[in-house]
Amino acid sequence: MKSVRNKLQKHVAPSLIDIGNCNLHKVHNAFGRGLDAFGLDVEEVVRNIYYYFKGAVRAEALRECQDTLGISCHVFLRHVSNRWLTLQDSLCRVEEQFEALRTYFFKGNSSRQRPDTQSLHNKLVSAFSEKQLLAKVLFLKNCAQLFSGFQLLFQKQEPLLHILHVELIVLVQRVLSRFLRHEAFADKSAEQLKRLDVMDASLWKSRPEVGTDTEKSMLEWDSSEKKRFYLGARAFYLACAKDLLQKLPLDNRVLQSASLLNWQSTNVESEVRALKYLVSQLPQVIKHEEVSSAIDEWHMLKCDSNSDLLALGGERIDVRWGKIFELKSPGGQPKYPLLSRLVKCLLCLPHGNADCERGFSENKRFYENRYSLCIASINGLRQTKTYLRRYDGDATKVPLSTELLQSVRRSRARYTERTASAQQSESRKRLGDQDTGADVDEKRLRKNLEEKVTSSRALLKRAEDIISSGLRSKSLEQVEAGQTLLAEGNSALSQTLSQLEELSKKVSKRT
Repeated sequence: MKSVRNKLQKHVAPSLIDIGNCNLHKVHNAFGRGLDAFGLDVEEVVRNIYYYFKGAVRAEALRECQDTLGISCHVFLRHVSNRWLTLQDSLCRVEEQFEALRTYFFKGNSSRQRPDTQSLHNKLVSAFSEKQLLAKVLFLKNCAQLFSGFQLLFQKQEPLLHILHVELIVLVQRVLSRFLRHEAFADKSAEQLKRLDVMDASLWKSRPEVGTDTEKSMLEWDSSEKKRFYLGARAFYLACAKDLLQKLPLDNRVLQSASLLNWQSTNVESEVRALKYLVSQLPQVIKHEEVSSAIDEWHMLKCDSNSDLLALGGERIDVRWGKIFELKSPGGQPKYPLLSRLVKCLLCLPHGNADCERGFSENKRFYENRYSLCIASINGLRQTKTYLRRYDGDATKVPLSTELLQSVRRSRARYTERTASAQQSESRKRLGDQDTGADVDEKRLRKNLEEKVTSSRALLKRAEDIISSGLRSKSLEQVEAGQTLLAEGNSALSQTLSQLEELSKKVSKRT
């Protein structure tokens, strides 16, 4: 990714701003690293349970166990390892149904099953016979809760770049608090956290946090079993923390500086330094000779009584800044024109790839049962839908202007041109398919005729052998039979060769 960014900056746009890669994927992958260290067997159990109970007969047998134990009859949720943290919901369902599952597999309901189903059954019987399974399920559910809040927050469509750096720091601190002493990470800057050596045993807690419910499920274990479990839990936290500290852009100055948009800092001088850095990274937005004016506008905004609008909670950040952009000077001009340009640019920067991937899902929904749609039509529908959000989705509220009508005419012209081009392309393809079909038929016919020629010549050879044999044995019947076969072979060969010649002439005329 760095090589791609460097090439883009060198050959396309030198002023590209670096905000790192998708942090949602990085957080998700960090959880996966933890599972690789401790809990991968539980992930496999969750998947096996889902696929095993897709069968109606097995689901009905489990329902009997659920009814007997008074457990709600809920279906199991599918976990996909390459998607967001679906493991948490799947683990919650397994925890809810744990006693019913254990009862089911201890009863040995495995009569007359297919080999693949029997293999799943054997794996699940082995898993539910292990003492540690429930504790691992509870532990991983607690760990997933560490990450799911961040994932849910940054899958939103609203601009969230202004809180991204703070939330990254909070996430890292929450993970570190599970296995490190508080003084090891408290009051450390982002740069210091990046340099923190989590493998230093002197910083570790005597026992990592695994959750009260997990500890309750371990009450009857002996000390050696508990020790092994705590070692595994620490390995999980270490793997997650190392990956987060290595991959997350905690030291990215753009993300750090963008926090000033949240309007919660009381240190104006630090805000001005952050503002200067952002302006230096966006020379295409604020020119060098306008930097001082932009700083002046920031100081004016800090003194403006209307700036309290930015501190109000409950509204999206772009809505709050939009109210500031609407403010006018006594002369009727925009009060903060330079800040308006800068803030709008910053709020357009993505905080992850969720919106991009959401677009694939929306396109898929558009395609469903509408196979004549092309990608250009889908993009047009989505753009129209997005534009209508300004008017609460009501097309009757859209003001009709000359520019809008001209845009509609141009759009209609492009649509007509595109459909005509598509029809021409389809016609050419259809003709090509017809030509291809004719070629295939000719090849098939030629092959059949050549096989007939081979058969006719074999028949002639057989007739000659019969005649020769009859002459040697002085058998008139054999000679007559051979002559009959010879006449039939010559007739068939002559007719087939004539058809081959006609086919060759037909092909030569067309080419």
